[in-house]
Amino acid sequence: YTLLQVLISDIMVRISCNVELVRVECCDGLSSLAVRQIDMPKVCGTEVASETRVQNMWDHAISEFNLTQDKDGRWTSRPPGLLKHVRLQDGSLQHSSWMRIKDALSCQLSTDKVSVVDFGSEGGYCMAQFAMHPHVEDVTGKEIQYPWVVYSSWILYSIHMQSKTHNSYFANITLLCGNFVDALDEIWTTKIRSANIIHMDNVNWCK
Repeated sequence: YTLLQVLISDIMVRISCNVELVRVECCDGLSSLAVRQIDMPKVCGTEVASETRVQNMWDHAISEFNLTQDKDGRWTSRPPGLLKHVRLQDGSLQHSSWMRIKDALSCQLSTDKVSVVDFGSEGGYCMAQFAMHPHVEDVTGKEIQYPWVVYSSWILYSIHMQSKTHNSYFANITLLCGNFVDALDEIWTTKIRSANIIHMDNVNWCK
């Protein structure tokens, strides 16, 4: 999988991750990147990003990678390599819904930090929303489609760097690749067992 035509080795030294990097001799400059896990450390910023800034950070991140959304948060462009048609989305990325979710969290949570697990959010949107909540200590997400693993990691990294620039809070992030129901994935199952909040905002889970 060719990753956005960037020099992978330059960026990977900045984040802790389990990466297999393979040079393909027959194609000059082409690299294959197999990501199993990506970790981003907490940004201990003193500010809490406003809803406007959160949205601006997200919009800036996806524009960096030529992704677009409509007014309801549904993707109008998608990473290369995805077969699913954009019209089949469930609309779980709506910003208005997240404002209500985070208001509810603020009322329910104490000042103690909590751990969150997210069952796939296409682009890391839900992970980013949780990570910028001041009561959240860490967020773990998993993507089953590899193109979304790649693009989610870059979008989250962009927001991570923007949080540093704005001195705003951003929780620890762990992004995993694989099947949500893989009981042999010890990292995933351990995160699920220890999570205070499990987020499954997708109509497919009703099945």
